Amino acid sequence: MHLILCLCLLFFAIHGLFADNSFLKTISNT
Repeated sequence: MHLILCLCLLFFAIHGLFADNSFLKTISNT
């Protein structure tokens, strides 16, 4: 149970980082 929760948190954290990176990319492009 704890393992699944940790994996979910890691997944969301990585997803958030990638989302921020793409967001910054679009801003620097404009």
